[in-house]
Amino acid sequence: NDSYGNSGSASAEFEVLAVPKRIINTVSSQSVKPEEPFAVSVLIYDQASDLIDSDVQITVTNSVGSAVLSASNETGTNITISFPTGQEPGIYTLTSSGKGLAASNQFSVEEVERISVAFDNGIVVLKNTGNVEYAKTVNISLAGETSYVILQDVDLKPGQVYEADLTNAVSGGQY
Repeated sequence: NDSYGNSGSASAEFEVLAVPKRIINTVSSQSVKPEEPFAVSVLIYDQASDLIDSDVQITVTNSVGSAVLSASNETGTNITISFPTGQEPGIYTLTSSGKGLAASNQFSVEEVERISVAFDNGIVVLKNTGNVEYAKTVNISLAGETSYVILQDVDLKPGQVYEADLTNAVSGGQY
């Protein structure tokens, strides 16, 4: 009230726009193997530390900066990705981006030393299904009327195949 008995009030509505201030990546594992799924979640916060709903993109790059994986989703939603068989071991960088912000995390792809073995009409097929060179002596054991152990030195790069023809190394029969 003033000296004349007048009084008044006023109100106004206004909206404070969310201003993106920080982006955070959460990665389910700091070390993964090829073909092993892992989850990434990205959160964006505004100036009041409230979450902002937004589209986000992630890119995974190798040690020389080449993109090897990419995906997109909404903030707060798990993005599940995995490296293909044979992905080179080493340190990788995951970068997320959204609303003009970006964040990066490093993690590693582990070494996997593994071969698969198949038999096809007397031929043993060895394939390096890991992500590092496989240089070992392989024991090929055949059991039947007569048993055989054949030692074979192999040196296979990831994805490489070696075939050993056993038809001349053992006598005919069921093994």
